[in-house]
Amino acid sequence: MINYILLIGGLLGLISVGMGAYVDHVLSQVLDMKTLAMVKTALHYHQIYAVMIAGIGLVCHKKASLFLKLSAWIFIIGVIFFSFSIYLTALTGVMEWIKLTPVGGTLLMVGWLVVLIGASFRKMHAESH
Repeated sequence: MINYILLIGGLLGLISVGMGAYVDHVLSQVLDMKTLAMVKTALHYHQIYAVMIAGIGLVCHKKASLFLKLSAWIFIIGVIFFSFSIYLTALTGVMEWIKLTPVGGTLLMVGWLVVLIGASFRKMHAESH
């Protein structure tokens, strides 16, 4: 069975390395400082969540709670909306993409909330046994 969470985490990690090189070698020469700072923030979150998603994928390979799997999918969608909307805005100049950024940030927070809920249910379940 394919571990899609780990696969997507690895893909996001690969893209983040390529994007990091592109930002440092190309975009840093052509973007204004404000836009470059936004792109670097997007890249920072992209890299952190690639590692986080891959880590959840590794845990899910053996056994994971529904909450942990759900949080991974929410993180995947969140980082795509957050980071990639900023990348698209910077690369195309189309400001409409930036409207997706807060949606992505909200999804990242929801992902952490799901982790917290899962941890609470796990603790309650352990205490009842």
